Amino acid sequence: MRHVVDWFSMAFGLCGVSGVECDLSTQQRAQLAAFVKEELKTVDWIRATSPACNCNNTHAVPDGHTSSSASASPSTSDDKWPALVTCKADREDHGTTGAYTAWPAAMVEGLCYIEGNCSSAFRFLASFAPNTRQGALGQANAVPQQTDSPPYTPHNNEPAYKPSDRRYLNMAVGAFADAVVRGLFGYHPPPVWPSEFSQAALDSALLPAKGSRGFKGKLRNLRTPFGLATISSDAAGLSIRLQKK
Repeated sequence: MRHVVDWFSMAFGLCGVSGVECDLSTQQRAQLAAFVKEELKTVDWIRATSPACNCNNTHAVPDGHTSSSASASPSTSDDKWPALVTCKADREDHGTTGAYTAWPAAMVEGLCYIEGNCSSAFRFLASFAPNTRQGALGQANAVPQQTDSPPYTPHNNEPAYKPSDRRYLNMAVGAFADAVVRGLFGYHPPPVWPSEFSQAALDSALLPAKGSRGFKGKLRNLRTPFGLATISSDAAGLSIRLQKK
């Protein structure tokens, strides 16, 4: 379906598991990253379903190395395009005209796993800020509908807005905390902690610990079984230390 849930499910399951190597090739990872950048991302939100989707799923997959114009103008006037007409994907939470509040956050977290660092994810997270000025996030944010005739322009440079036909408040916004704690700062604690403190046990909660995350920063006051901790991100990678009492 070319839907963001399918995308981040692969990102989490195949590349976001502590202690397990990403089960995708470099080319596959590049293709998956290109998909969200070229088909889902708008100037300040995302589309849950790609406007390049159709019911037969015949749209070409970008290779991740060359810029694709598919999200702006398809190469043919295929009458199965765009999805809004053929797949009835007109819901602001799951369709081509917006996304459920949790999906942009899950996309940010997934990009950290797919790309091996959070450079793109960090920029995308910052781009969502204008939506917070519209008040508390609700069930979904809407993005302008793409045109339904060639060249099927998706209007990705126009701002998102809160639709009036969806719930005004939704706890899905909590997914942004996961994007920061798990995605950007790589905190993946074990299901069972040892009974006594060791730095090795604390270090093992980070995914991955080595290699730049693409940004410099600190996450303070993280609650662990051993006490409050700080995770630092710098050019060398991630590190975690207990805070002094």
